[in-house]
Amino acid sequence: MANLGRTRRARNTGTALIALTTAGACAGGGGTTCTNIGAPSEVAFTVDPSGAEGVETALMELCRDGGCEEYELGFTRETRTVNEDCADGTCWAEAEETGGLHARVPVDDLPTEPVDVRIELRAADGEALLTDELSATPETVYPNGPDCGAQGPQLVLEIESGELRRS
Repeated sequence: MANLGRTRRARNTGTALIALTTAGACAGGGGTTCTNIGAPSEVAFTVDPSGAEGVETALMELCRDGGCEEYELGFTRETRTVNEDCADGTCWAEAEETGGLHARVPVDDLPTEPVDVRIELRAADGEALLTDELSATPETVYPNGPDCGAQGPQLVLEIESGELRRS
C-alpha cells in the first residue's frame, strides 16, 4: 500500500506540472492570450510556373557549421484561391492550380545563422534542369505574435525566372 501512495503522488505531481506548463504556454505577457499554434523548423520552397515545367525530382543540400546534409524535395502543385463567396454566414472558395510547385522540408536544429543552400531540379530522365545556390539566414517566427514566444526558425526560398532567392 505504501508504494501505491507514492506512485499516486508522483502521478498527481506530474499532472499538476503539465497543467501549469500548459497554462503558461497559453498566456503571454501583458494579458495576451496565446493559442497552441506552432511553427516547425523548416525550409520552404516555391518554384514559379515557368521553372516548374518538366520538374520531376529535386535535391536540396543545406550546409551549416562545417557540415552538409542532403534532402529530397517532395513537391506538391501550388494552388491559389478562386471563386470566393459568402452567403448566410457561410463562406466557400475553390482552389485552382497555378502551374507552380511547393515543398516544405523539416530541418532539425535549423540555426538562426547563415546557411548555404544548393538546389537542383531534375527532369524524369535525371537531367539537371536548374542548379543554383545561395547563402541565407533562417528567421525565428512568432505565429501568435512576439508576446507569445518564438517558434521555427524557418527559411522561405523561391525559384523565380530561373534564380534561387529568398522569398
